[in-house]
Parts: sequence; C-alpha cells; structure tokens
Amino acid sequence: MSSKKQKPSQVAKQSAAKQQGSSSVIRVAQLKSRRGRDVLVRVTADGSLSSKDAARTGRKTVGQDFVAVPAATWAEATRRFKTIRPASRAGKRSARRGA
Repeated sequence: MSSKKQKPSQVAKQSAAKQQGSSSVIRVAQLKSRRGRDVLVRVTADGSLSSKDAARTGRKTVGQDFVAVPAATWAEATRRFKTIRPASRAGKRSARRGA
C-alpha cells in the first residue's frame, strides 16, 4: 500500500472526473517487438515511447504512426484500437500448422 496521502482537493477532482466520464485520449501504436511479435504500446503526444517500451521494441519514437483513442483506461483503449485496426493473424497460424 502507498503511504503517500492525497490532498482532499485531488481526491475530489479525481472522483468528479470519473463521474463525468472524462474525455481523456490515449495514444496507441502497434509495433513489432524484437522477437517479431506485434505489441501495443502507449505513446506520448510527440510520438515517443516509455523506456520500457523502447527496450522491448528497439525504437524510441514512432513519429506520427499512432492512433488517438478516446478512453479512460488502457484496457478500454486497447479494445477500441483492436476494433479500429484488427490484427491479421491468418498467415501466422497457417504457417505453424503446415510446419
């Protein structure tokens, strides 16, 4: 548990934002990891990645190759991203079965 206490004004702002259905935007990009898998990463407004995602993908920036998704949580953002850009997995599965 966190020992850091929040100010009452911060708690009130956070709960008010949740009640109003805040219109936050999460930027998502689909990249290849170093092992060749497709991964979804969170991107800043200027197109840069976190240090963890940069280590996983071998890239520090994605430029303008990301999608801004209206969502409050990462889970919601990935669900919406997958409906916008469905992954093509048919080639991977058929290659595995034939081997």
